Amino acid sequence: MKYLIIFLVSFSGLLAFSKKTNAPAPATEKSRFVYLEVYPNSKDNVTIQSIKCDPNKNDLSVRKFVTQSKVADGEVNVINVYARSGDCKESPYSSVWQESVSIPENGKHTHVYITLLSDNVSVL
Repeated sequence: MKYLIIFLVSFSGLLAFSKKTNAPAPATEKSRFVYLEVYPNSKDNVTIQSIKCDPNKNDLSVRKFVTQSKVADGEVNVINVYARSGDCKESPYSSVWQESVSIPENGKHTHVYITLLSDNVSVL
């Protein structure tokens, strides 16, 4: 339950922030969500990829927002990642665009919420 509250607070804050910047649009019912947890004193990388719709234009857009939240047993880092790409579901090109998102090492738990806003975006 506490993770749901953290997610809702983070997401509503992001919506307010996105209206003032070029942040990604809010998720729709077609969006897919990925959650992962990184333990204290650990680091990780997440690779996000999309189908290459146009070989000359990188359509993959990845935004990362880092916040801290207080929970009952201390403080956690919260990373919200939003990924969007072009609209093609199939492509004559056999290659992909990729971007790596690093999760730095620290002494706290890190909760990573990844929102995939396009059909042709995936997490490796």
